[in-house]
Amino acid sequence: MAFSAQLRPEETQPILSVSGLTTSFKVARGWKPVVRNVSFDIGPRETLAVVGESGSGKSVTAMSIMGLLNPRTSLIEGEIRFDGTSLTRLSDAKIRRVRGSDMSMIFQDASLNPVYTVGFQLTEVLRLKRGMSRSQATEEAVTLLEKVRIPAARKRLGDYPHQLSGGMRQRVAIAMALACKPRLLIADEPTTALDVTIQAQIIELIKLLQDEEHMSVMFITHDMGVVAEVADRTAVMFRGDLVETGTTQEIFARPREAYTKALLASIPRLGSMNGTDFPQPFELIDHRTGEPVAAAATPLPAAPAGSLSLLDVDQLSLRFDVRGGYLNRLIGRVHAVEDVSFSIAPGETLSLVGESGSGKSTTARAIMGLSSMVRGDIRLGGLVAAGPKAAPRSVLCRKQQMIFQDPFASLDPRFRVGDLLAEPLRLHLKLQETEIEQKVVALLRDVGLRPDMAQRFPHQFSGGQRQRIAIARALALDPQLVVADEAVSALDVSVKAQVINLMMEIQRERQLSYLFISHDMAVVERISHRVAVMYLGRIVEIGPRRSVFENPSHPYTRQLMAAAPVPDPSRRQLRRGLVADEIRSPIRPKGFAPALTRMIEVAPDHFVLDLPDHAPEFP
Repeated sequence: MAFSAQLRPEETQPILSVSGLTTSFKVARGWKPVVRNVSFDIGPRETLAVVGESGSGKSVTAMSIMGLLNPRTSLIEGEIRFDGTSLTRLSDAKIRRVRGSDMSMIFQDASLNPVYTVGFQLTEVLRLKRGMSRSQATEEAVTLLEKVRIPAARKRLGDYPHQLSGGMRQRVAIAMALACKPRLLIADEPTTALDVTIQAQIIELIKLLQDEEHMSVMFITHDMGVVAEVADRTAVMFRGDLVETGTTQEIFARPREAYTKALLASIPRLGSMNGTDFPQPFELIDHRTGEPVAAAATPLPAAPAGSLSLLDVDQLSLRFDVRGGYLNRLIGRVHAVEDVSFSIAPGETLSLVGESGSGKSTTARAIMGLSSMVRGDIRLGGLVAAGPKAAPRSVLCRKQQMIFQDPFASLDPRFRVGDLLAEPLRLHLKLQETEIEQKVVALLRDVGLRPDMAQRFPHQFSGGQRQRIAIARALALDPQLVVADEAVSALDVSVKAQVINLMMEIQRERQLSYLFISHDMAVVERISHRVAVMYLGRIVEIGPRRSVFENPSHPYTRQLMAAAPVPDPSRRQLRRGLVADEIRSPIRPKGFAPALTRMIEVAPDHFVLDLPDHAPEFP
C-alpha cells in the first residue's frame, strides 16, 4: 500500500537517507567490510523491505543506522541522514535522544532483560521517554500489550520474560518499540517467532500506526510473503552488497538479478502440495544462475499400515498455578495443555500448529521431560518417557533430542561451537578425539556451515546460522525422535529449503521421526505426514496432511490458513478489524473442571474436536 499520493509538498523529502554506507568490523588483520557501499532512501509513511539470506548484512545495516555498534570494534563510513540531520556526526548523547523516541527498533531476538518483569520494562520506557507518571505508564502498558494481543494483559505485567512463550516475548518487544510512536520504525525480523494469525495482526497493526502517525518503516525479513503483504519498495541484499532495489510489484514480477530470482523461487507456497499424499523436498535454486536444480529426493512415504508407534502421548494435561493477593494464595490455573493424545510412527512427521500460547511448546517440553504433567502417559519405543517412572535421562537422550525455539538461549555463549557439538558425543558415545573432530566437521557441513566456524562463539553468528548449529547438535547422537520447536523459523527462504531437505534426507536414511512445531503453514504442508492443530491447549483437529489442508473442518484451522501471507503483491489484502479481535485466556478459576475431549471422525483418520455448547473455553 503506497502512500506517496497523500503526501504534502513539504513531505516529499526522505525521512531516512543512506548513502555509500560501508560498515567494517575489526579483525586480527585489520578491518573487514561486511556491508559495502549501500545506498537507499525511505520516504514519509513508506515501507522499505530489506531481504536477503542470513549473514547478508541486513541487521548490520539496521544497527549502523541506529548507532548501536561498538565504535571500538566497528567502523562506519558513508552518510546516514534522518529527517535532514546527519546521524554520523551526532554525539552519543544526542543519538540517544533520537533513538527510542523518533527512531525505534524491534530486534530479531526479543531483547528483554531477564531480571525485570515485563511491566517494569514497559513502564520504564514510557516514564523515561514520554514523561508519564507510574499509574499512567501502567495503564498505557496494559493498552500496548492488548494492542499486540497478549491475553490477560494486566496480569502479564508481573511476569518475567522466561514465563512467556517465544511469540509472546516478541510481542512484548514490539509493544516496547511502538510505545513512543516513532517516526521511523526499524523492524528486524519482527514476526519471526509469531504464528500466522498473530503475524497478520502485527503487520496490520504496523500498517495502522504507519497511517495514523505518519510513520515510516524499514522492514527486515526473510519471509517473502510478508514482503508482498507490507512493503512499498524492496531492497535485496547478498553477502554485504545491495544487489537490487525497486517497487515490490516490480521485484516480484520482473526480478533482474539471479539471487533475487533464487529467493522468489525458493518461497514455500501454501497449496503447492495439493493432490499429493506424502512430504516432498523443496526444489533447490542455484544462486549464481537463478535456475532450478533437481529436487534432492522423491516423496517420503508414510510408515507401513499396522506398524508400531515410536511415540505415544495419551491424555496429556499440564497446568500452572496462578497466585495473587496479599497472602499469595492460589486464585486460578493456566490450563496450558488439556487432554492431548496422539502418536508418531517410525519415519513419520507429525506437525503441531497453532497460535503462540496454544500449548505446542509446552507439549514438546513435557515429551522431553522438561515440564511436569498433571496427568497423562508418554511412551517412547516402549520406554516411559516422562513422569516419576520415566527411564533414565542417559537412555532417553540417545533416543530423543530437541531443537529449541530460541537458538541463542539454547547455546552456551561461553563455549565455542565445536565444543558445543562435541560435548554430547563425548558424554554419550565415548568416541576418540579424532572421531569427534571428524563428526563435528561432518555435522557443520550437513547444515551448510564451514568447518572453520567450529572455532567461533555463538554470538559471532547470525540468527539463522545459530539455528543451524542447534539443528546440528540435535542430530549429533543419531536419535530416533527429534522434537523441532520452530526449528526453521529463523532461516531465510533459501536456507530454510536446504535445511528442510536435509532433515527429510536424514529421516529417509535413518527412519527418523519428527514432532515438527511451526507457525509457517506452507512449510508444515511441505514436510508433514500428519498435522495436529492446537487451540487453547487442546488438539482441535488432527489427521493426514492432505486431508487437513485440502478439507479443513474446524473454524480455527480455516482461520490459520486464511491468515497465511500470500507471496504475491497483486493479491495484497487489508485485514482491518483483525487487531480488535480478542484472544481467549487459558487462565481458569481454581475449581474449574474442563469439558471432556470428544473427537469426531470426519474422514479416514481425520478427527475434529467436538465440545458441548456449555464449554466456556471455546467459541
